[in-house]
Amino acid sequence: MYLFNLICHQLPSKTLSLNGQFMPLCSRCTGIYTWLLIALVFQTISGRKKHGFPPISISLASILFILSMAIQVVGSHFASWLEDNHVRFVTGLLCGSSVGIILFPLFNYFFFKETLDKPVIRSWTQYFSLVTLLVIVFVIHFSKNLFVFHFLSYTSVIGVIVTYFMVNIFLSTLILAWKRRKKTFKTVFGLVLLVICLFSIEVLLLKYISKSDHNEKNMGGLEDETK
Repeated sequence: MYLFNLICHQLPSKTLSLNGQFMPLCSRCTGIYTWLLIALVFQTISGRKKHGFPPISISLASILFILSMAIQVVGSHFASWLEDNHVRFVTGLLCGSSVGIILFPLFNYFFFKETLDKPVIRSWTQYFSLVTLLVIVFVIHFSKNLFVFHFLSYTSVIGVIVTYFMVNIFLSTLILAWKRRKKTFKTVFGLVLLVICLFSIEVLLLKYISKSDHNEKNMGGLEDETK
């Protein structure tokens, strides 16, 4: 998929596969966007229109999960086992769930006019429910099952789309001071138009960056040949 090539390197050696068929995103991005989407759905069910962040202890655990991916990225340059696709996948899952926990309350606060100042994830019981689901997904991804393969593939792709539009809606609500505006057809149309414009600009920027990287690699290859 060309569009997803703009946000993920999609290298075969770093992508989960089944019977010669590769997932649309690399193992890390599959983990990130799959669990970001599931975390958003989980919070929508349990805390719609709440904008409070989790208790400090849960927030710290979420930050550690994000750091686990950063450690894996840096550590992979020194320890080859950290470059394993299953390690990349699980750290992606951990990071995606944590980003979703941070993004959801922010989105609610700026998008909805009236929200409850209560944590979306308010207890360790709720948090462990989400983590338990994460562990289950990590375990079943070893099954080499076709259904699981397609579930992760489609969920990660939907996760990318939802995440980008959600972030752009969030940015648009800030730009338009959406929370203070009266909701009319005109203001809703303006919000939708701005979201589409931001998304289009991002795609163009990603295409430009991708093209620049491609040209640099080609130039590097030509220089090597002339030596």
